[in-house]
Amino acid sequence: MISAIRGATTIETAAREELFGATAEMLQEIMRCNGLTAKQITAAFFTVTKDIQVAFPAEAARKLGWNECALMDALEIDVPGALKKCIRVMVLAEVDDNTTKKHIYLRGAKTLRPDIDGDE
Repeated sequence: MISAIRGATTIETAAREELFGATAEMLQEIMRCNGLTAKQITAAFFTVTKDIQVAFPAEAARKLGWNECALMDALEIDVPGALKKCIRVMVLAEVDDNTTKKHIYLRGAKTLRPDIDGDE
């Protein structure tokens, strides 16, 4: 069964290495909390806010070994008052039917879903 798992994080400055570090942290936490391996990932769709234009978050996924899945990057809709310097992801992964998915919201992105505890 394919399951969709959401995640988001933020960065302080729009620097390439910070983008890669925060994205890798978020993806590793999604994998850890959901018991996933890179082989189980079918696709991941990333968005960034318009104030992040230094690199593609998908590049961080490739560095983690996500080499056999489809990856896509896009700009998030620019809504007034929305969270700034935010990286979002929707991961599609092959899981067992009885697997409970855990969405991960880190750093400043915890405000997006206060009903979800991003720490385990």
